Amino acid sequence: MRRSFIHLLNLALLVIVLIGLPAVASARLGGLGLSSIGTRHLLVFWGTAAAAVLNLVLLFTLAKSSPDRKRCLEWMFSFLALLGAEWLYFNGHLQFGWLKDWLLKLKQ
Repeated sequence: MRRSFIHLLNLALLVIVLIGLPAVASARLGGLGLSSIGTRHLLVFWGTAAAAVLNLVLLFTLAKSSPDRKRCLEWMFSFLALLGAEWLYFNGHLQFGWLKDWLLKLKQ
């Protein structure tokens, strides 16, 4: 029961952080974006950090067995990796120009 709770909670957090928060932060009027891109990055950054901290709290409170602790650690490190990728992307160290070029070539 605890294992499925850990997975379901983390999947819900992942959906909220990757889909829900950017949707809340993006105000659009037709094809024109009205909200700043920095707001989206900050929400995703702090949401991911909160999810990693929540997994750390679950590790010490809810997870009593070794497999449960391992799952909490795996999810925590996954959120920390996502946090690192978001930080690299926001600071311009992670570029996706190659993906844009590749998709444009596929479109032609």
